[in-house]
Amino acid sequence: MYLKGEEFAQLFARIWKHLCCFLEREKWRQIGFTNLGLLVRIGSKFANRYPAEFGADLGVYGCIPLLLEGLRKLKKYFNSETEMVLLRDIVTDLFGILHNSILKYSTNRGIYRKTRAVEDLTEYLKCGDTLINLQSLLILAYVVNESESSILATAEGGIAKLVELLKLAVNSEDHNHDYARFKTESATPRFSAFVLLDCLNHLGINDNNKREIEKQGGVPAIVRMLENDFSEEEHSVAARALWNLSFVESIRKSDLVRKTNKPLEKFLKSTNKNLQDASAYALWQIKGTSHGNITVRDDSPKDSSPAYEASIKQPKQHRPKTSQIMISYQWDSKPTATKLRDSLVNSGYRVWMDVTHMSGDILAAMAKAVEKSHIVLICMSEKYKNSQSCRTEAEYAYKLKKPVIPLLIEDSYQPDGWLGLLQGTKLYYNFSSDALMKTELPRLLTAIKECISSAKDETEGPAVTMTQHKGARSNGGATPSPASKSPASNWTGSDVHDWLKKNKLDDLCDLMVSYDGKHLEEMYKKYCEDRRNFEKDMKSDYQMNYRMYVEFAVALGKLFKDSS
Repeated sequence: MYLKGEEFAQLFARIWKHLCCFLEREKWRQIGFTNLGLLVRIGSKFANRYPAEFGADLGVYGCIPLLLEGLRKLKKYFNSETEMVLLRDIVTDLFGILHNSILKYSTNRGIYRKTRAVEDLTEYLKCGDTLINLQSLLILAYVVNESESSILATAEGGIAKLVELLKLAVNSEDHNHDYARFKTESATPRFSAFVLLDCLNHLGINDNNKREIEKQGGVPAIVRMLENDFSEEEHSVAARALWNLSFVESIRKSDLVRKTNKPLEKFLKSTNKNLQDASAYALWQIKGTSHGNITVRDDSPKDSSPAYEASIKQPKQHRPKTSQIMISYQWDSKPTATKLRDSLVNSGYRVWMDVTHMSGDILAAMAKAVEKSHIVLICMSEKYKNSQSCRTEAEYAYKLKKPVIPLLIEDSYQPDGWLGLLQGTKLYYNFSSDALMKTELPRLLTAIKECISSAKDETEGPAVTMTQHKGARSNGGATPSPASKSPASNWTGSDVHDWLKKNKLDDLCDLMVSYDGKHLEEMYKKYCEDRRNFEKDMKSDYQMNYRMYVEFAVALGKLFKDSS
């Protein structure tokens, strides 16, 4: 332990490369395999002591692919109980290192995604060892995307298992799970309530997973973690979990969650910035985005909460009526957002965006930015979609019926989940590279001008109207006027049936057996008029899950755009 994390990571990689040949079955009894096990055990202890620093260094010096390759080699031998017992210690230590490498340093996620980690670790979910199942699940929660997360949550009882362990940890004296059934001769990993809930928070990016956490009884355990006998770190992860889960209406409106207002309001006075932040946003979500009495200060550059301040730059040309534009972005996209801001300012617009993670009232600043803006530009990326802060502000803009123009800033990203639903059939502009930004900017400026010209009142902002702008990319088409006509309006019931089949919406065929084109046209009108109520009705009347609703809404929008 006299070595620094950076030095140990380099040494670890060098020794591993010399000893990894002993992972083959015929060499397990040799001294080299013993030494390899010792190296991994030391690495596991180092990772536990310095999780953030060592986790970062493991990524920098190429250790993560080496460890995953080791797990891949060992997995093929997990065919008998004897071999599993022989290899168990080294495998659990490898998992311990990998878990720490991503728990405190999420940037390593990209490395995992590029090295078949999802496929390899999913295989370990199927092995017969309970501890290894749990370890692989804890790592996968940080690596999977939203669609994979939905599968992972139900595979092998993923969420049910985590909630069960969380309940045990929360009710234990030291807030750690009782590992008696997992004990071996070597040191056994301890999974705390904090670690288990943090894992559930990552799986909870998917709204269906949020509902599964509720179904499995996870909410009472989370609320329990707000009580006085828990630490500020535990309070923070619990507040963040409530914020996350409260995007689902049934959870947000439950009596148990509504009773958390008092402890959350108390945490607003804490000196812990993370706890302040999480509590403020949780209250915002639970109270239905009523930010009147919520104040919280945050000046930490490490926090990715997208608060806003008025544009620091003023337009070069002073105009009597310049319009306010808000740029909503995830912190990693700051370079692109800044270039966009400068271009808009130079074109005579007033722009609101966060540039410094300023101190002050985050929620009031964000709310003011949305309320005062005439247009909201959303910088779409996977990290934006996965950010609770970004979702909070984007949905607030939607609630206030602000015109939203989506910008794609991550090459090849396809908006999914809540972001895909929010975008719906709106046009987007591709700003994923400097070259594309140069090409797309004039078209975006034209779109902004058209939105502003259709505004009823520049002070309060225009009503939501999205017109088709030449050159913009489409995610299923622009949202035309609800009164637009389409050949699909004249469809027969047979045509509707074939359309549902073509779009893989077979489950709706029986429910819409008597529907013709006029019915679809009426549904589309309701979709255009009020998407939130439309979504609620579809889920209630047609028993649509989240994924089915998104697919249906996109197909409906595409039908009436492409057919017109």
